[in-house]
Amino acid sequence: MDYRRSSIHPRASVFAGRPSVLESSSRAPAFLSALEAAIEATENCGDILEDAVEEISLGTRDLPRLSKVMHTSRLFTLIDENLVRQMKEDVSSEVEPQVKQLIGRAESALRGMEKQEAMLHSKLESLRQPATVSNTTSIITAKHEARKAKMLANQRQRLERELAILEGEIEDLEKQVDS
Repeated sequence: MDYRRSSIHPRASVFAGRPSVLESSSRAPAFLSALEAAIEATENCGDILEDAVEEISLGTRDLPRLSKVMHTSRLFTLIDENLVRQMKEDVSSEVEPQVKQLIGRAESALRGMEKQEAMLHSKLESLRQPATVSNTTSIITAKHEARKAKMLANQRQRLERELAILEGEIEDLEKQVDS
């Protein structure tokens, strides 16, 4: 129900008794016109307030983000050029030894890689040459020695396991003798 529109025309009183002031008064048309003007002014005020609330809600809908933005501030200071130069020199003097150390490490690693490359090239050249008897013999001997070393290492591991088992059996026998 729209109260603004229904209030323009007053309803009849439900109370028994004296006739209404509006019905018996000779000033009724002036009184009604003043009342209608007041109601219309009140409706206009309500419309204006409604529009204002709508505008405010549009502006404040994003309040959490805006408050965060307003609290975030940056401080910019201006410094002279001499101070900037001094700061650059300080930073370079702090960083320069570390950079030199890193360059030295890189150069030594590069030399090591160059030696490794040279060794690989010589190995490649030796493999490219036709197989001579001494070359073949040295390769066969190296392979034989590698197999022999692997076999001996496996034998040693097997013997160590057997030794551990025998030591355990000895301890068990000693416990049986003691008890």
